[in-house]
Amino acid sequence: MINFFRALPPIALIPLVIVYFGVDELAKLVILFYASFFSGVIVMYEGVSQITPLYIRVAQTLGANQAEIFRKVIIPLTVPHILTALRVALGVAWATLVASELIAAQRGLGAMIQNASTYFLLDVIYVGIICIGLIALIMDLILRKITARLLVWQDRAIA
Repeated sequence: MINFFRALPPIALIPLVIVYFGVDELAKLVILFYASFFSGVIVMYEGVSQITPLYIRVAQTLGANQAEIFRKVIIPLTVPHILTALRVALGVAWATLVASELIAAQRGLGAMIQNASTYFLLDVIYVGIICIGLIALIMDLILRKITARLLVWQDRAIA
């Protein structure tokens, strides 16, 4: 079911969202949530499903109860997958935001590029494209720094 909704392009749902939510900020949030939620869930599910049950059995053997297993085994093993899902979801949301601005917006980088294309202002188009890439790169770098800080224990476990 999740793959069905993930396969529906968020841009195709813009007219339907406008009918139900108008052209206000709520409509934008609905589209961005829709775009990022399903891709993030799939990445998270795939990562969590690959966790080996051996860790749980070892914790049970050492006398851990269900709450301790969840807190000290499951959560630390799922954090890397959750952070990866956030990175994927952020990328999808950013691409959807820019694409929706290209279709129906008065402001934003996508709207700026669309307006510039009407008058063949190639320099403005290039600046817009470069800004889109730089903003995406900065957002990804910030998430990578957060990931590195939260998962500092992983490097120690590997080394």
